[in-house]
Amino acid sequence: MAHDAQRTGYTPMEPRMPWRFAWHWKPDDMQTMPNGLHIVTGDGKVYVPGGDQGLYAVSLVDGTTAWRFTPGHYIEEAAAFDPASRRLFVGDRSSRLYRLDPTDGKVEAFYQADSAIRTGVLLVDAHAYITTEAGKLHKIATDSMSKVWEYDAGVKSVTTAAYSPSRKLLIFGTADLGVHAVSELDGSRKWAKKPPTPHSVKPCRLGSATPADQPYSYQYGFPVIAEAVGVVFVRMRLGEGSTEWLWTDGPKGRFPTTNAEIKRYLRANRHVQALFALSLDSGDEAFIPAVGNGGIDSAFAFDCGDVNAPGVISTIGPMPIVKTFADGTQAAYVQFRNGDVKDADWDGRWDAHPGEMVLSPMPGWQIGDMRFIPAPTHDVQISDEQGFASMAGDTYFINHWMTINPITITDRSPRKGRTFARPLGAAFKPIILRRAMPVTRIPGSSNPRSRYFRGPITSWCDGRWYDNEGFWMYWMEMDPPSPPANCQPDGRGDGYGDAHRSRYTVVSDGYILVVGHGGDVFALRHAR
Repeated sequence: MAHDAQRTGYTPMEPRMPWRFAWHWKPDDMQTMPNGLHIVTGDGKVYVPGGDQGLYAVSLVDGTTAWRFTPGHYIEEAAAFDPASRRLFVGDRSSRLYRLDPTDGKVEAFYQADSAIRTGVLLVDAHAYITTEAGKLHKIATDSMSKVWEYDAGVKSVTTAAYSPSRKLLIFGTADLGVHAVSELDGSRKWAKKPPTPHSVKPCRLGSATPADQPYSYQYGFPVIAEAVGVVFVRMRLGEGSTEWLWTDGPKGRFPTTNAEIKRYLRANRHVQALFALSLDSGDEAFIPAVGNGGIDSAFAFDCGDVNAPGVISTIGPMPIVKTFADGTQAAYVQFRNGDVKDADWDGRWDAHPGEMVLSPMPGWQIGDMRFIPAPTHDVQISDEQGFASMAGDTYFINHWMTINPITITDRSPRKGRTFARPLGAAFKPIILRRAMPVTRIPGSSNPRSRYFRGPITSWCDGRWYDNEGFWMYWMEMDPPSPPANCQPDGRGDGYGDAHRSRYTVVSDGYILVVGHGGDVFALRHAR
């Protein structure tokens, strides 16, 4: 999950051109796949959590189902593959952590935890770490599947753990907005802090239809560690009203236009700050990232929420991606908000930008500053349509509910990135369109063998226009789990404001793997 034990979301493998369509795998039931599932790869397979459907193992070579593990209990989040021992570990809601043979999915052994395992498994050396619904962090020896120690946070865990090797710490988040740092050696508490936010989690009353009863939460996010600079990032889902999580008091509701102004605004308005940078050593705030909140406007319930609540509901925004360069310096990549936009008539719903966050000293920049990266499509400029992201080599994949947008960064020199007009140097690789139709709306112009389009092209049942070249996942049909009936006679339909869907891309072993809204996996081959 997120590539490594620090949950950085970064892999050094550059997905070089050309790209070619390889396969498109679909689970048995795309209506019931878990909301927050993450895939992992290993032993020539892709492992996909399927909820009540169990755990799928999909062949990386041809996209066929190699096997399916069905324990009879819900598997919600990512498995973990250990390349050293060639073993696979996955947890379920029955509170069991299973050790599987990746060849056939057979159970070799299991560990019985205290309560449901609803977050991803973490592997560090010869140990597995799990967080449970009862608020426990378990360290388990993978050979014997026996407990080494157990840490009790005293409140429900809502994120997986991330690991800091230099501090030998496990970091995870809880339902009360706490962040816990636990010693790898003996399970003792190093620190437990709440970020500097005025928010607290109020008791839930399901069916109340009162936005104030909806929780602030880390759910569906995870800690991200920037090891070289001694920081852990945590991101919070803000409240239900769009005034809090989307609009500002700036021109047309946009964010300020400089890093200094944005940091001052967030410091003075902590209730709108969603992303926090905490010291690995103390848990105190290390700096304020110049990142205004974004997410995807939605209408669904988190664990403690009401799907019928009035107003605009947002998913949690994208997690930062941390890249370490050859000289040991680090930078983070995340969409941010800035009122320096292409059109002065745009409001706060259109002030989002792909960005690089300064983490290591750079002439003319402060830690936490954001640098502009050019956008390949209009989708990534929309503040309330921000999905998760990942990075492979120099290529930054921004995932939107309609498109996957790959941006290859070519020039990071300090003089660039200050304004929208002078961004970092970048080149655009082919986009991936989740549901497509020809501009002329004439059927038959697709190529199901290559899935390639030269552009221009439009999105099916949405009408967005793209001049980019790229690949399509579904042709002139709604992508599941959205039903076909959601496409109206006038050619328009809904987006994915109905649930928290998996919106990210994985690059592994020569493949680009895009997770669909229905838990399906779309694969391209790339050159090495």
